[in-house]
Amino acid sequence: MNQGVHGFDVFRSRMGPVRRLAGCARALPRPIEAEDSALAVLECQNGAVDTLEGSASCYPGYPRRIEICVDKGSVVLEEDAILRWNCNSKSGLPVGKAAQSVASAAPRAINADGHIRRMRRFVGAILDGDP
Repeated sequence: MNQGVHGFDVFRSRMGPVRRLAGCARALPRPIEAEDSALAVLECQNGAVDTLEGSASCYPGYPRRIEICVDKGSVVLEEDAILRWNCNSKSGLPVGKAAQSVASAAPRAINADGHIRRMRRFVGAILDGDP
């Protein structure tokens, strides 16, 4: 579940602020000290109603998947890839390439490139005054 928050971050960046939220979380199916399964129903300020679910107990482990479906089109994201783009406008990014590594199935497969770039910018800001 420690990676589940990243999916929520992506969701929030696309759907905007949340007005109301209801949810639950449980430690399933094994007795551990933290929840490994969660579900939420959200009402966004823009009026959209959404569901979010996350689990670290699904075998064999699946990629983070976000589906946004509205009256003007639908988009399916899997990890950092656009799996489907069914909209009137064109996507500026490649569509249809499945996720290459899935951290939920192989935690050591997590790509650290984004973290490395962010840390370099952080250090550059401190040492060199870079923006």
